[in-house]
Amino acid sequence: GYGRMKINALKTLLNYTRRARQSKIEEAPEQPRFFRDFFESGNMKVVLWIVLAMVMAALITPRLIVPGSTYQLDDIALHSVKAPQDFSVEDKQATEIRREESLSAVRSIYDFDSRIDREVEDRINRSFAALRALIEQQPGDENLALKARALFLDQLKIQVSESDFGVLLEREFKKEIEDYLLDLVIPFTQREIVPSKAQLLKERGRGIVLRDIYTQDEIILDNFRAFIDLKEAELLVRREARRQLKKVRTDVRGTIVNCALKLLVPTITFNSQETSARRAAALQAVSPLYYNVKKGETIVQAGDKINEAALVKLQALTDMQDRGRMVEALVGNFLLSLFALYALYRFSTSARMRGLPSRLTPRDLSFIFVALIISFVIIKICIVLTRGLEQGPLDIESSNYVYGLSLIH
Repeated sequence: GYGRMKINALKTLLNYTRRARQSKIEEAPEQPRFFRDFFESGNMKVVLWIVLAMVMAALITPRLIVPGSTYQLDDIALHSVKAPQDFSVEDKQATEIRREESLSAVRSIYDFDSRIDREVEDRINRSFAALRALIEQQPGDENLALKARALFLDQLKIQVSESDFGVLLEREFKKEIEDYLLDLVIPFTQREIVPSKAQLLKERGRGIVLRDIYTQDEIILDNFRAFIDLKEAELLVRREARRQLKKVRTDVRGTIVNCALKLLVPTITFNSQETSARRAAALQAVSPLYYNVKKGETIVQAGDKINEAALVKLQALTDMQDRGRMVEALVGNFLLSLFALYALYRFSTSARMRGLPSRLTPRDLSFIFVALIISFVIIKICIVLTRGLEQGPLDIESSNYVYGLSLIH
C-alpha cells in the first residue's frame, strides 16, 4: 500500500511538471516572423558575406587611415620615424633660394644707340640744306612759309614753335646757325643719357649689361657716374649755350637752344623684354634640389627638434599615401575576400565530414565569420606593435621577428 501511494505521488508530480512546462512554452512570446524568416533564409548569408568581406578588406589594406603630419617647425618629435621605402622629395626652400640667387646674378639689359649722333647730325644737315634750297628756288612764293615749315618739320622730325621757325626763316636758315646747333647738340648725343636715374639706382651694386643695338656687343658696367638723365642734359645744354653763344643775338640763341633741347633723346634705354627673357632662361636652368631618402633611414629621432629638412621629409611621407590607389586596393581586397568566403561556403556545404552537418546553418556561419574577424584584428594589432617597436627605442627591424619565432619553437 505505501509503495503504491509513493508511485502515484510521483506520477502526479511528473504530470504537473509537464503541464507547467507546456504552459510556459505556450505563454512564451512568439519570435517575429520577419526575423525568423531572415535568419533562416539566404539573405542572412549574403549579408554576413558582405559584412565580413568589408571588415577583412579594411584590415588587410595597408595604411587605410592616412595620418597627417601634425608637426610644425621646431616641434619636438614624439617618436622616431624611419623611411618605409626609398623616396625623393624636393627641397622647395633651397630650390627657391637657388632661383633667387640665379635671378640676382642676371643683370638688367640696357640698349645703347651708338649711331644717334650721326642720325641727329644728318637730320640737321638735310633740313637746313633743304630749306636754303627752297628759299633760293621760290623767293617770291606767297605760300613759302607754309611749305618751308612743313618741309622743315618733316626733315628734322621734331616740333618747332612758330616763333622759333619765324626766326630761322628770317635768317634764311644760314649755315652759321646750323653749325651753332650742331656744335651744341652733337656732344650730348654722344653721352650716356638715360630717361631717369631711378631705374639705375636699383641696379647699384649689381651692375648692368650695356648692349650696342647695332653690333650686339655687350659690356658690364657697375659705375654710373658718367650717366645723366634728360633733366640734367637740359641743364647742361643751357649752360653750354651761354658759353658758346654769348655773342649771338638773343632771339637766335633762344631758337638754337629750343631746337637743341627738342633734339635731345636718351641714348641708353632699359630693355625689359630681353631682361625678362634672360631671367626666365636662368630660372629654367635651375634644377630642383631633392632629398634622397633611403629605406630604413632615420628621418627624426624621438625627442629631437623638427628642423626644416625633417619637416619636408615627414610631409613627403604623408603625401606618399595616395588615396586614389588606396581606394582601388580596398575595392580589390573586398572582392577577393568576398570570393574567398563564397568558395569557403561552397566547400563547406558540399563536404560530408563526420560530426558536422551537411550544410552550415546561419549560426555556424556567424561563428566562423566572427572567428575570422578576431583573427584579422589580432594580426593587425601584432603588425602595429612590430611597427611601433621598429620605430621605438628598441629599434628592432620587423624582418627580425621571423628569427624570434624559430627560437620560440
